Amino acid sequence: MFKGVILLLLASALGCVPRQLTITDEAGLKALADCPCCAVELGSDVTLSENWEPVSLFTGTLNGRGKTITVSSFTFSDGYGGIFKHLNQSKIVNLKIRANTEVKGSFIYFGLLAATATDSYFSQVVVEGTLSITSSLSVPPAETISIGGVLGYLTGVEPASDILVKLQMTVTTAGSDTVRLNVGMGVGLVEHAALSAVHATGSLKVTGPARFTVGGIVGNSTGTVQRSESYPAELTVTRTGSAATTGFSYELDLVVGGIAGICGAIQHSRAVIPNMKVTGISTVGGAAGYLTRGTSMSSSSWTNATIRVTAAGDITAGGFVGWSLSSIRNCTSVGNVHLHTQDQPLPPTVSVGPETAGGGFAGRVSADVDECYAYPESVVCISDNCVSYCGGFIGIFHRQNSSIVVKNSAAVTKLVNATGGLYGIAAGFLSRTENEHVHSGAIYLCAAHGDVIYSSESGEDKATSWKSSISAGFVGYAEYLQISNTYAVTNKVISSGYAFSTAAGYGGSLRYRSTIQDSFAVVNTALEVKASFLRTLYPGYDETQAPDDTLTGGASFVAEVYRNSFIDRCYGRAESINITVDAANSIEGNRLALLGGLSMLTMTGKLSDSFADVKAMKMKINSTKVQPHVGTIGGLVSSLGAIDDCWARVGETTMEYSDTTATSPELDGGIGGIVGSLHLGSTVSNSIAYQTKPISISGFVPKNLGSVIGYLHDGVVRRVIVNVSFIGLTSQGQPKAFGGLNVSNINAAMAGQVYYLNTANTDNCGEPTANADFNAKFGSQLHCVGADAMQNSATYDGINFADDSIFGHDTTGYPYLRNLPTLSNPSKEGFVDNLRKPSALGATKERRWNYDKVWANSDDTFNHCPHLKSFKSLGGGQVYVTPGQFNCSPGYSGAFCSTFQCTINGDCGSGGRCDVSTGSCECGLGLYGSSCSESFCGSNCNRNGICTQLDNYVFTCACDQTSYKHAEACRVGCTNLMNGICIGPGDAICDIPYVSTGTGMCVSPDALFVPVRQLYSTHKVMSGITIALTVVSVVLVAGIVTLIVFLLKAKRMGPTSNYMKMQPQDSIPLEEHAARSVL
Repeated sequence: MFKGVILLLLASALGCVPRQLTITDEAGLKALADCPCCAVELGSDVTLSENWEPVSLFTGTLNGRGKTITVSSFTFSDGYGGIFKHLNQSKIVNLKIRANTEVKGSFIYFGLLAATATDSYFSQVVVEGTLSITSSLSVPPAETISIGGVLGYLTGVEPASDILVKLQMTVTTAGSDTVRLNVGMGVGLVEHAALSAVHATGSLKVTGPARFTVGGIVGNSTGTVQRSESYPAELTVTRTGSAATTGFSYELDLVVGGIAGICGAIQHSRAVIPNMKVTGISTVGGAAGYLTRGTSMSSSSWTNATIRVTAAGDITAGGFVGWSLSSIRNCTSVGNVHLHTQDQPLPPTVSVGPETAGGGFAGRVSADVDECYAYPESVVCISDNCVSYCGGFIGIFHRQNSSIVVKNSAAVTKLVNATGGLYGIAAGFLSRTENEHVHSGAIYLCAAHGDVIYSSESGEDKATSWKSSISAGFVGYAEYLQISNTYAVTNKVISSGYAFSTAAGYGGSLRYRSTIQDSFAVVNTALEVKASFLRTLYPGYDETQAPDDTLTGGASFVAEVYRNSFIDRCYGRAESINITVDAANSIEGNRLALLGGLSMLTMTGKLSDSFADVKAMKMKINSTKVQPHVGTIGGLVSSLGAIDDCWARVGETTMEYSDTTATSPELDGGIGGIVGSLHLGSTVSNSIAYQTKPISISGFVPKNLGSVIGYLHDGVVRRVIVNVSFIGLTSQGQPKAFGGLNVSNINAAMAGQVYYLNTANTDNCGEPTANADFNAKFGSQLHCVGADAMQNSATYDGINFADDSIFGHDTTGYPYLRNLPTLSNPSKEGFVDNLRKPSALGATKERRWNYDKVWANSDDTFNHCPHLKSFKSLGGGQVYVTPGQFNCSPGYSGAFCSTFQCTINGDCGSGGRCDVSTGSCECGLGLYGSSCSESFCGSNCNRNGICTQLDNYVFTCACDQTSYKHAEACRVGCTNLMNGICIGPGDAICDIPYVSTGTGMCVSPDALFVPVRQLYSTHKVMSGITIALTVVSVVLVAGIVTLIVFLLKAKRMGPTSNYMKMQPQDSIPLEEHAARSVL
């Protein structure tokens, strides 16, 4: 009672006397200018005439009752356009707006419903039709302009929800290229508020020179987008003018997202965009272009977008997010990402050029990612003249002020292609890391499945030393990165380019204290590397000059281990590794061609407890300027590098030279049984190398060829077993243990307990080297033994197989290594959904291989490592990646056993039907998933409503009369409500003429009338108390004068008839009755 009277007095003092109105025409809607706090219903559809002038302010309630307001054009002079200028604490429900609207002019905020909204409530609002906006931008009037299909600007405490947008929307601008223009099909700009259950379909096209922030639902938001769907058939943004070709994507001058351009987080939302095109230097994502740094986490969302971005400079784009600075969990992206930077060549004085960075899930990540999946058909990143980074999951792992972690995630792709004018890096999971400061990052419990991983750089004529092409099954280039419990399975890994061209089954280049542990890689078909050394590399050099140590090569697991990085407990398997090198003989300088079963280059890094299994390795060379470095385990180990506790088996190795200008030339480099070349204090220890067939060398004579090490500069070789022989060397015969030695630094070399193969009918078991001093010092430690003796434990003097912690041996086969990869789980967090943590039953600390499984030509080595097939599927059963195949439980199939087969289990739930012809479930309305177990409406609306299809892809809960919409479900909030709509706990919008009791009920005004004298007596008591409080408070609050005026007015009130009436909750005066008044 007191509340109702006070509200009435306040309303009177402010000049707004609330009333109940039923509007049936345009005049009624215009009349709201004189009653901004009225309770309004639409009695019929309303068509607004052309050049509608917005209602300035509305703070009341508008119940559209399913009726439609049709609007064609607007006129406004102050920059605020819409049916309303401002909504303040208003409630808009059950309203449709139909637009066939063309808007021209300059404005600050525009939305078909309202230019701005503050603390307002929306439910069942539908905006449909066409909206075309043409504007010329300038500063002033505003540096930021916001355009929305429904609202231009929104702020408030409670989420704005239950809005459906079905618009063909076009925005065309001219003028300033510095104005920030926020465009969303739902809302242009949101501050300090959330959007929930907003659905957008139709199309959106934006063109002009402005700094665009564009989203399918919201352009720019400081809050979150929750439980929303964006399904535009087309989302096209084109930035024009010179500003579109200058700057960098991280400056965020053009940001586009399928749901939000910029926002704090995307939660429980979906986007399907078959045609998403962006032109200009930009940051683009299928869900969000840019996720801002904050405490909110994006979660439980997915996208299916075909993204194409073209620019003359920087591009950053991902299937889910372009660039993320806040955490993401349990999200999925599918579709395609295709980026093309049509940039110009850099002048020699410019060191930094455009980057093209793309990922199946994220273009650039600067925050944690957990339990996320990417299933892109293809990720293609092309830069005509500069650099390109492309990853099946992440383009760039960008650490800023703290370390970040990516875990429990996977990428499954058909094609990852990075093509760069200077260099391109392509990888099945992560293309490269990038550090603003030296902070560590981590990736663990992740997987990459790829069909083709391809990188190339087209810089034949580029005058720069940094021309590079790197392809890898999992990670391309890593600095300060820790990786563990991961794997990569690919069919083909291809690298093609100039100067630096490398490929590996798992990692391309591992640098600066990076680590890979408990991980493996499988290349099913081929790993191919092509390199051409044709032109000068440094600016200002002529064609006869070039820098030293430009290299190309490949390996089954990692190409380069560099700068204090290490590999531990890892495994690489490849069907074949093929290296083709094309070089001009006129160019001077070292051209290194590196080939190794496990790693091609280890420099100031370490490999330990790891092994490789390769069917065939092949290198083809056509120039005397190329130095081959080839070994069963590693091609080149240098600068305090180390290989320890490692093993490699290669079925067949072939090396060919073909050039008509030189016959059987002598090539520098190093070709060895275990390592090609060992330089500068490096070490090979406790390791085994085995070649099933002799290494075949044809067309050239190796300058440095050794059964153990091809070229020993200075280093340590101890406790190694090398079962390797050679053919095709008619002039040399079988090589000695060590081929070439650095005589000037021979005292720095050491050898001990070295066992290498004595090939029958050859003379390779004479002096172990060509250096007498070295032979005298270490000859007794070098043992040349026959094939039979290699199976005898007594052969290995100094290696105690009973007690040794490194080697094992039994009577059925050759020696083996203990303590190889176990895929131990360093965290206690497991995989969810499709990918699961390694099984404890599949891990063991000791590996034993029998003769017929390891040393013979068996293909089963991988299958006899139970720790490598310990990933489980959601449907149960073991998932064997052997390689890339999944042994699923009955009723499940496909990648990670994620596809349900109802013909086996016959369970499609109560809302689905099993189609026996396809083995798949046909789901009922509102349900999805392989077993129809997921609902678009979530929790089946808590059984307080019905899952209703609003549009082709849009479902929502239609709550019953006593319930209100909360998130995706319905909650009871208005017990026994009739003649109204429940909008919250104890809060209802009542049908006219019913009034709210404030307890979630709507009653007839006649039921609430009381005699006016009783009401007047109550007024007097209330007024006396209020006056006393006012006298005390007036010193503290100057504004209390207004309240005193209210009270004086109340005291002067006297009944003009015997009875008057008031509404208790909303204080809405109704017509007079003869005998009663409302409390």
